[in-house]
Amino acid sequence: MSLVNQVKSKLLAREYKDVFMLLRSAENEVLLQTESMEMVSALVDTLIEARTLNEAKLLSLSEDLLKLVVEKCLPQEVLLELLEKVETTKDDEIFTSLLKVLQVALLRLNESKVRTLEWSLNTILSYINSIQLPDYVSKVGTDEEKLLECDETIRRVLLLYMTILLFLEPIWKTLNSNDIIFKTTSATRKNVVICFILQLIGNHLIYLDVQHKPCKTTDAGVPEVQLVYSARWFGQHL
Repeated sequence: MSLVNQVKSKLLAREYKDVFMLLRSAENEVLLQTESMEMVSALVDTLIEARTLNEAKLLSLSEDLLKLVVEKCLPQEVLLELLEKVETTKDDEIFTSLLKVLQVALLRLNESKVRTLEWSLNTILSYINSIQLPDYVSKVGTDEEKLLECDETIRRVLLLYMTILLFLEPIWKTLNSNDIIFKTTSATRKNVVICFILQLIGNHLIYLDVQHKPCKTTDAGVPEVQLVYSARWFGQHL
């Protein structure tokens, strides 16, 4: 039986400790490398099922298993499967879970994998850009601006920007040397991240009233002042 099928069987039987043992076993290292893409696909399917069934424990466990696979396998191989899943999802919680795993993979890439990083960030950008903001957000100076904080789409976008902030911070720290930004115009990981941030600011974020600071909490339990902070972070890191 393949390692993927063994993992599926253990997950179906809810023998979660055994799944971790299978993936951590030195005896299965070669199999895991060989079946890495299939393993990622199977675990993402489990994550999606957990989301559908509203099983928070299984969702968190699926994230941990995916991170384990990414840590043990070649990052460029598992990234292919991960990005395909990001491209096809329409669920923000699944998107957030996949970003956590994607972050682990990207942190393992070296400077030579610039195009892989660029492709990953472009996939994230495409997800954000697929969200249509209400028409009134571009009507600066009108009373309709006061409706921003109450609009579900606006809240969704801001929460996603916060998620991307958390995703980017550890990646940025690995790049934040004393070198001058854009010292070279060639493709570097640092230049790719800077361009990604610029693209984020130039889209949805440019229309939002980031100076407004209501002392309220979102439906997701996140203070709105933190949503404002998420917007400012992008500006401060340019």
